[in-house]
Amino acid sequence: MFRIPHFLEVVDSRRLLPLAALVMLPAFFLGFFGDDFFHLILIDGKQVTAVPLEPYCFAPGNAEAMSANLRSGPFPWFVDLEAKAKFFRPLSVALMRLDCALFGQSFPGFQAHSLLWYLLLCLGALLVFRRVLPPAACALALVIFMVDDAHFFPAAWWSNRNAVVACAPAVLGLAAHLRWRETGWRPGLPLSLLGYAVGLLGAEAALGIMAYVVAYEAFGAEDGRIRRALSLAPAAALALGYFLWYRAAGYGAAHSDMYIDPGAAPLKYLAAAPLRFLQLAGGQFLSIPCEAETLIPGLAPAVAVAGAGALAFILLLVAVLWRRMDPRERRALRWVGPGTAMASAPALSAIMTSRLLLAVSLGGAVILAVVLRHAWLAAREAGTPTKRRAAAAVAGLLFFLHLVFAPLSWPVQTAGLRAVGAHLNRGILRNPLDQEDITRRQVIVPCVPDPYAGIYPPIIRTHAGLPLTRSWWTLSFAPHDHRLTRTGERTMELEVLGGEMLEGAFERLLSSSENPLRPGDTRDLDGMVVTVLATGEKGPVRIRLDFAEAPEAERYLFLMRKNGQFEPFAPPAVGESLLLPFSLRS
Repeated sequence: MFRIPHFLEVVDSRRLLPLAALVMLPAFFLGFFGDDFFHLILIDGKQVTAVPLEPYCFAPGNAEAMSANLRSGPFPWFVDLEAKAKFFRPLSVALMRLDCALFGQSFPGFQAHSLLWYLLLCLGALLVFRRVLPPAACALALVIFMVDDAHFFPAAWWSNRNAVVACAPAVLGLAAHLRWRETGWRPGLPLSLLGYAVGLLGAEAALGIMAYVVAYEAFGAEDGRIRRALSLAPAAALALGYFLWYRAAGYGAAHSDMYIDPGAAPLKYLAAAPLRFLQLAGGQFLSIPCEAETLIPGLAPAVAVAGAGALAFILLLVAVLWRRMDPRERRALRWVGPGTAMASAPALSAIMTSRLLLAVSLGGAVILAVVLRHAWLAAREAGTPTKRRAAAAVAGLLFFLHLVFAPLSWPVQTAGLRAVGAHLNRGILRNPLDQEDITRRQVIVPCVPDPYAGIYPPIIRTHAGLPLTRSWWTLSFAPHDHRLTRTGERTMELEVLGGEMLEGAFERLLSSSENPLRPGDTRDLDGMVVTVLATGEKGPVRIRLDFAEAPEAERYLFLMRKNGQFEPFAPPAVGESLLLPFSLRS
């Protein structure tokens, strides 16, 4: 018969905290990846765009500035000129600057700092769990929370540490609020507000933790409505003031299909929310990858259906096991359940990835711990063999996903991300650009297999101290074959074969279906004008390239991604075409 280790039933929960350090240990070998290089060069005072950006400003929301950045690259030509992705995270940026000042480029130092924040987050979770759950369920919830595979990126990826910096003090604030409300501890109110405020300086993710305060006062507190409303008012006033200031100061997102700011586009946010909520539910309860849409365009509905099944499965288990739970557990689920759903609200505005589950997982761990514990007990005590086998199957599935698969995924994710990053960076640095003077040359990459290869080369080269090209223009990220045709002395056409541009999630990070590119639209890149000739349902399928000089001129350098690296190629002669197969560009 399936059994949960007995020590989780009897151990002091505080003794389990070192497990957070143990599970994160493999991530010390991760190294820098992706956006880390972008942040490092900005903190170092270097710049790869024509108009300077800030560490958490990826698009300024200004057409003039965006046009300048399109001309220099690495922004692709098809992004919306009014696109904005600008986030207020001053504490996280200050801590990143501190890392650079203390550790230089030594990644283990950065990661040791991240570990301290993750331990603080787990300590806050422990204080919350001890306040709302009996000891056995508390210990189980803490272990589930600490080893959660969705925590890997926030805990281990330096660029995403802002989520932990936001949630750790906010969770401590939630614990202080619960102690104040449950025992009358007077310092609880000011300490809770301090925790929320510090969390909001870390990142917007703190709002997800504050949602539990609303749920507690609405469904968990046992005094009168007026007292509950007054107890909620300080945190609500802080959240409202933050939201209004955030909007007034120009932070947020706009003109993006992936970042949907509820303050700027509430109807679009509400339309996207159900599908995204179900994707997160699948990730939280059955570890269904929320990233599926970013890897395979069009897969989001299928992931949402699986998420709906995961949510229904958990709700059914709660209903079946409800009578077995003790009063403290039932009371906890009455408000933690709605709080878990409400905590997802901020995450629904971003591109769907499992790393968005950090705030959601606080309540998710409570739900899973209670369900898993009572499914295990039912497997030993149920009246008939059929019921015992069913309970054992449920307990075995949840145990495997959240207590076996989850911790094992940390070293697997570390090794995979490290290998992928090393492969991609080698392909960027191992190229012919350093064999000649490139500072006056405008690089043209007709198509690449992924956004990393299209956008990050100037960033990686800047971090490596290598000279930059005058411009870096990537024309298409579409995962299809392309045909490049020379139509005149200074003109070419690029056609996507069997697909179209802007199919993928990352291509639509800074593009919006509400303002699509249409035939006849142009982008002047100062040396080449891109004109849309034909479009599909999502984006262009054929574009014209008008060059200021003949493509063979010294100012241009054509590159293709081939066999893992960039290689130069000669543009086709007038009237001829060149097939660029997708299969060779990995």
